[in-house]
Amino acid sequence: PGWETTIKPNYSSRSGLNLGVLVDIPLSSTATRWSLQPGLIYMAKGRNFFMRNDSATSELTDTITASRNLAVNYIDVPFNIAYKFPLGKKAKFILSAGPYVGFFYSGKQKFETRIYSSNDFKNDEVTLETGKGEGKMKTIDAGVNARAGFEIGSLLLTGFMSQGLTNFYNAPYDGTFHHQVRGVSVGFWLNKTKQAP
Repeated sequence: PGWETTIKPNYSSRSGLNLGVLVDIPLSSTATRWSLQPGLIYMAKGRNFFMRNDSATSELTDTITASRNLAVNYIDVPFNIAYKFPLGKKAKFILSAGPYVGFFYSGKQKFETRIYSSNDFKNDEVTLETGKGEGKMKTIDAGVNARAGFEIGSLLLTGFMSQGLTNFYNAPYDGTFHHQVRGVSVGFWLNKTKQAP
């Protein structure tokens, strides 16, 4: 997941956990190809930054390396419409998409700098807060999401993505920040709707 509209050099994605519940609500009592799939999902987002200076820059700035790791966690509520393509008696290919609303749950940013003059490491960690002021996270994030994969009996294997559409960070400078998430998930339907005859 990234957090700026344009990914700049030295930035990379953060790996994280997504865990939650999806509900499958058929839109017809006689067929289960179209359904609503609302959910409640814990979603890890953020980014990593790492920079290594050359010798001249290290001496001038007194910094050999610098890293910043942003870890932000949300409770996302997707509201998708899904279509299921039958592939056999028990297998289906699923496509779903729709809007989501994300609620800020927690976040922190870690800083680590290797000092040139002493060859020591300087570490710092900041807990992120929500609010309207500079350097604050916004409480609500909104965007679109999609999911594609296979339903085999009660097993669900999917890939997913989401793209934030709202600016989620009040930067002390001119900038726009949008979450981008890509991942895979494994799930199990606890109570499957049966196909009507």
